[in-house]
Amino acid sequence: MNIEPEYSDENPPSATEAMDEAMDYIWQTLIKPNEANLDLTDATLLSMIGAMFKDIAKDAEAYHKIQSQGFEENPNSRN
Repeated sequence: MNIEPEYSDENPPSATEAMDEAMDYIWQTLIKPNEANLDLTDATLLSMIGAMFKDIAKDAEAYHKIQSQGFEENPNSRN
């Protein structure tokens, strides 16, 4: 729930913007304070997870774009 008076639902953040904000929060509050305790395996896994999250957000944004535009028949794909 957003309680800011200037909040408007007219332009919600995209999936990639929301994921970037979430990942930044996780970095600032959980990972960065414990950076000294991470070994190479931890760092590698965190990098892979971050890349997967970005890819998921990109796919979600593409899906949302397709859904919001509705079905448009492609003249090159007639069966």
